[in-house]
Amino acid sequence: MTFEGNPRHGQIRAIIFDMDNTLFDFVAAKQHACREVAKFLGRDDWEALFSCFLNSPHGFESHENIKDYFDLCGLLEECSAKQNPGMPGERQDGSPRTCSITGEGCNPGRIRDEEGEERGNFPGEPPSPGKKIPPATSPPHDQRNGQLPSACGGSFTWEVHSTQPSSKETNPVGSGNLLADKSLYCNEVFSRCCTIYEAEKVRVLSPYPGVRETLGELKRRGFPLAIVTDAYNGNALARLRKTDLFDFFDFIISYDMTGAKKPAPDAFLLALKKLETLPSETLLVGDSLRRDIAPAQALGMITAYAAYGDRNVRTGDPPNCRPDYVLTNIEEMVGLV
Repeated sequence: MTFEGNPRHGQIRAIIFDMDNTLFDFVAAKQHACREVAKFLGRDDWEALFSCFLNSPHGFESHENIKDYFDLCGLLEECSAKQNPGMPGERQDGSPRTCSITGEGCNPGRIRDEEGEERGNFPGEPPSPGKKIPPATSPPHDQRNGQLPSACGGSFTWEVHSTQPSSKETNPVGSGNLLADKSLYCNEVFSRCCTIYEAEKVRVLSPYPGVRETLGELKRRGFPLAIVTDAYNGNALARLRKTDLFDFFDFIISYDMTGAKKPAPDAFLLALKKLETLPSETLLVGDSLRRDIAPAQALGMITAYAAYGDRNVRTGDPPNCRPDYVLTNIEEMVGLV
């Protein structure tokens, strides 16, 4: 652990953690999920699928990225019948069309689309009774739009999205009109790819070494702990339960509770409100200088940069950003507080 800014040791009363890549390697889990999807399709270009997620205009977790991969690789055409055009899903003689990938029938209609990070509790569960999951709320209007002066130098901007679910978000699984531009496609193949992706990215998750022990020690010392994440609530709960970290946290602040993603201050402000602590006595631990450290410092929080988990592209970092602490592993938290 190194000191980069002006450490204020001894003032800490509560701790807020980022989740993905701070507590576990979510990028590696997504890469594994992409490998499994490519394997199901009989392909070895999983990097192309991961690139669709990495460079996505739809959101890092949108299933529309899988559709883009299908387009990129020509898989939609493989799923479509190439001869004897007739009614959708069948040949002129009435026999069903088959998919060249699965050998099964191609089904017309609508398919799954969960825009942004997929909404709802799949593949997780509803919150446990009595768990202190705060309701959706929003900071005052003047904190939701514009620019926030940054302690890291300059300022940064953010975008606030409506908390009202779109029509796609309220559709049940399997009803999104993701490939409406195609007259015929294989619903079964796409649905299976989405299911494999969702299941595998959670199945392989495990916390970094020392995470459970560190969180346990922090709780033993009486620190209230919170999560601030850009994941939707259901996805956050699924990941925390899979890694056996759920019970360590008093509050879980997810994207759908504020309608704004980091570096917007909304989620941090909500966490501070729930913890009932001032920024100057709250420690923020995160792996992104731009989305975690800079906005937390702008609010006056103490910051610890989880350098061990930073999988972010360096070009987006704010200039002259100096966190109070730099962690080479999470176990250093015990000595910090």
